[in-house]
Amino acid sequence: MADKERMEKLLCEKISRELSGFKQETLQKEKEEIYGMAYEIDSIINLYELLAEKRNYQEEVLETLLVVPNLLAFLYQEWMSYEDYRRQDFVEYLAGEIRKMQDSRRKEQEVKSA
Repeated sequence: MADKERMEKLLCEKISRELSGFKQETLQKEKEEIYGMAYEIDSIINLYELLAEKRNYQEEVLETLLVVPNLLAFLYQEWMSYEDYRRQDFVEYLAGEIRKMQDSRRKEQEVKSA
């Protein structure tokens, strides 16, 4: 087996162990705490899937990923430090939908009063 193939296998094993450990830790918590972790749980699983599905990493990248302790948790923490533009997008989407509903309601009322 080539070094790159071996490192890819090691990376998959590493992140699988990390995800399994995260799941076990999470399941030890109370229901309310687990519910409060929903975004973290979803993010950790998404990070795992993205790393597991990605192929053709360069050897240097694989070496780096293999030596980072708690890779999934580290990447999640880094992700949390980014600005969350999705929330602002969601707020703007919601405001737009509310405006559309108001416009539709006004038009309905105008038709009824005419």
